[in-house]
Amino acid sequence: MSNYIRTTAKNLQQVINDHLVSVVDVQAEDKETGKIRSFTAEQFSKDLANYISAGVFSESLDFKYEIKDSEHLQIRVGFMSLYCNNCITATLCLSDDTTMEQVKNCLSKTTFS
Repeated sequence: MSNYIRTTAKNLQQVINDHLVSVVDVQAEDKETGKIRSFTAEQFSKDLANYISAGVFSESLDFKYEIKDSEHLQIRVGFMSLYCNNCITATLCLSDDTTMEQVKNCLSKTTFS
């Protein structure tokens, strides 16, 4: 049984921008056809920044993460939304000298904008 924990797009962007993690794999799956497309880490980061700056829509998707092993996390985006045609899975790897606890603390921050 998976144990995905809620986070926010802003928290995800922060751990990437602070170089606590690197994005090693990104895939989007069409919920209707099952077709999977791969994306670069750069495209993921760029699109994440655009999503965050989308005003009222910037927190409209579900962001969840799960610890896969001692060095990797998996991010899932859009899996809970009935109106989202594509769902995204991204794999993150801890950077050197970063602990999983540091990343978990950053991903679990509650911010009010």
